[in-house]
Amino acid sequence: ADTVPGVEWVVGEEPEADLKLHHGEMTLTQLCSLYAHAACVVSPVGFSVPMAIAYNTPLFVVAGGRGGHNAPEIITDPAMDLSRVRWALPDNYCRCTRADHDCDRRISNFDTLFSEWLHEIVL
Repeated sequence: ADTVPGVEWVVGEEPEADLKLHHGEMTLTQLCSLYAHAACVVSPVGFSVPMAIAYNTPLFVVAGGRGGHNAPEIITDPAMDLSRVRWALPDNYCRCTRADHDCDRRISNFDTLFSEWLHEIVL
């Protein structure tokens, strides 16, 4: 992550990790190496989506609001190999384009979607 105090932050308790890099410590080359060698990537819409797709790394995208900008069919192209990409979309996926809209982000079957994806990539 590259968090900016007062602008971006981790919601809730930070997950346990051996190493936390939250302040832009890595170069682009180092980031590319992480995506190339990762067993899988779990991420919201953003930098991780094109990186994981480019390196053919299994990707699980957790979508939130702003579907007018972030919907799967908007940020990907049919020519891309998306066979290793799965999406968790909110039950009532909002297609707004406003950052200030309080979109309903509930994903009722999240645990099942995530578990099924994990079993797919392990096989």
